[in-house]
Amino acid sequence: MKIKVIKDLKLGGIWIRKNEVYSARIIQRVPIEFNAPYQIIEGSKSGSIIPREYCIELPKEKTYTEKEWNDLENYYMQELDKEREEKKILMLEFERKLITLQLANEEGRRQIRKWYLGALIREEDKMDPDGYAKEAIEEVVHYFGANKILADISTFCRHQLSIELAKKKAK
Repeated sequence: MKIKVIKDLKLGGIWIRKNEVYSARIIQRVPIEFNAPYQIIEGSKSGSIIPREYCIELPKEKTYTEKEWNDLENYYMQELDKEREEKKILMLEFERKLITLQLANEEGRRQIRKWYLGALIREEDKMDPDGYAKEAIEEVVHYFGANKILADISTFCRHQLSIELAKKKAK
């Protein structure tokens, strides 16, 4: 058993200090002795006798047989494998959703460009002489911070994008 010293004790010429832990045994002089002292059985202070009021008995450490240990290890490894598999499934599902979102994003970009090109055609054909459709699409794209979508065909978006880049460089 293990004991922990709770107050300093001087035995002859040696000190047994508080908070030291030792392997010990109980010395019983009679069959039933309630305050039997402890005797240190390991280390340089082996053989020293410590009264019960100077120490406390530490709880026994749980030890396992090899079979119990292997069973525990196998159980925890299986749990770990399950957790890894769940994470793998979650990651695959996340990747699938991300790819779907990227495809939708690309489709949205293509659709915006298509609408803008249609607005340019309507402006040239004089169906929208004031260019309201073109301006509305540019404003929406700018509002959502997506000036890159139309920067190659819209002077407004190109100008807004250059302002954004100048602000980033200024920081």
